[in-house]
Amino acid sequence: MSSEDKQQVDQASVTPWNLAIYYRRIFPSHIYCKWLAYGEPATSSQFAQREFSFTLENDVYRRYLSFSNHIEFEKELIKMCPEKIDIGAVYSAKPKDHKMLSAAQFYPIERELVFDIDMTDYDDVRFCCRGADICSKCWTLMRFAMQIIDRVLHEDFGFEHRLWIYSGRRGVHCWVCDQTARELQSSIRQAIVEHLTIVSSGKESSKRVTLHSPLHPSLQRAREIILTEFDGYACLKQDFLGDDQRIERFLRLVPDESRHTLREIFSQLTTSAERWAAFKLHTDTMINSVTSTTKISGEHCGGKCAQTPGCTHFAWTKYNGGTCWMKTGGASKSDAFATSDPNMVCGVIANKPENKASGTTTRYWDCCKPSCGWPGKVSGSNAHVKSCRRDGYGTWSDGNVRSGCDGGEAFSCNNHIPWAVSNQLAYGFAAATIPGLSEQQRCCACYKLDFTSGSVVGKSMIVQIVNSGSDVSANQFDLQIPGGGVGIFNGCTSQWKSPSEGWGRRYGGVSSRQECYNLPPAIRDGCFFRFDWFKGADNPNMVYSRVQCPQELVKRTGCSRND
Repeated sequence: MSSEDKQQVDQASVTPWNLAIYYRRIFPSHIYCKWLAYGEPATSSQFAQREFSFTLENDVYRRYLSFSNHIEFEKELIKMCPEKIDIGAVYSAKPKDHKMLSAAQFYPIERELVFDIDMTDYDDVRFCCRGADICSKCWTLMRFAMQIIDRVLHEDFGFEHRLWIYSGRRGVHCWVCDQTARELQSSIRQAIVEHLTIVSSGKESSKRVTLHSPLHPSLQRAREIILTEFDGYACLKQDFLGDDQRIERFLRLVPDESRHTLREIFSQLTTSAERWAAFKLHTDTMINSVTSTTKISGEHCGGKCAQTPGCTHFAWTKYNGGTCWMKTGGASKSDAFATSDPNMVCGVIANKPENKASGTTTRYWDCCKPSCGWPGKVSGSNAHVKSCRRDGYGTWSDGNVRSGCDGGEAFSCNNHIPWAVSNQLAYGFAAATIPGLSEQQRCCACYKLDFTSGSVVGKSMIVQIVNSGSDVSANQFDLQIPGGGVGIFNGCTSQWKSPSEGWGRRYGGVSSRQECYNLPPAIRDGCFFRFDWFKGADNPNMVYSRVQCPQELVKRTGCSRND
């Protein structure tokens, strides 16, 4: 049955008779009016001066209705049986008296700040449904929008009273009910909308957007919300690079000098996941480089990389008169894509020893599903880090189960805690950002950290990267230590019913070994580790280098790399 047929059936079942029963026996008139009066309707001038509009049978529209209390409101509902109720502004006088008042006497004094998100706004980026049709796949886009907008309204503007409501068809409404929000002028409301707008939908959706680094905090938060699910959602559920038409729509967004190369690379691949991985590898050539040299020919780029400390692989493009992009990390020839485009040259420096780099450490335990736990996060492989069920023991075989930090059922596993191998060596897991390496190039890789400061000087730790570290700085390893602070996301309240800020401080966690006893027994040993083997060290510095992953780590995560 089409959506139009369903709508006709729904409308046919709405009659004044059954609406009268609904309004008399089911509709919560008193609660509804208390919400709009911000108190008892009978004692609130706001409610008496609130405009209501009713849409009656045969599309008869009645405006400027107002009521003294919820009883009067309910009587009118039963009498008129509206098919739709619209809530208007609070005016300077009772709306039902507006004909007796001049414009200077009758004007709106406040109204809630309301956002209307419609699924049709996403028709240019969803391929599972169109128009009024919706399904669980495209509803993910609505969930992203709600999470992003809600955080902006709370963290950027400080609004506390936000109510999200399903609109009844194909969208949601957000009512911001703070007093300050209700009193905003139209120009300020428009400014808030502009703050939320990066690019419009429809014809403007092919417009390129220039984002500067570092990203604005609200954009960074939006990126973090989307990042955990984007690859699996866009590639597997929406298949956004699945055919030539979708590819061309995507390529309109990329720089002109990359379009031909990407089109050729995409033509050699078959799935959206493969094409998206190739795109990320291609763009990583131009960003996160150790250094770059301009005005150089392609045949000299490899020699320049060989002479540059830390450079392990390179790429050359015609950008800016010829640019050699020199990079560091574990790239191999298997990561490359064949192309006949003479404007691209790339290569790997064979047998060049990998230099150690200096870095810093922090700590966290947010209970979230690892970001490396999604399929497609390891270049050249479909491997991914195991995530666990709510008990932290049972593992999920499906890598696309939603994270517990996003309302799902996938969490960090209990055995992803650190442990001592000897007095001088420990194993564990971390989130990390390494210059020159994309997320796909660092997920599930292992690094040896040789500590150079604090109470752990002379000790070493081998960690496997299980989180991409989108919110950590370059050369920073965020060690997974229970009780180390939940940081940006807190899945521990959902998984373990921890306090809202986690155990101890949100950033830094517990401050003593005794506080570890507040953690669940299943992960408590990981907290003890910090005060025993780690000697309570507070974010020590270190030097790190890539190493082969110990089987003890691979066995716990189920993830290994081929490079």
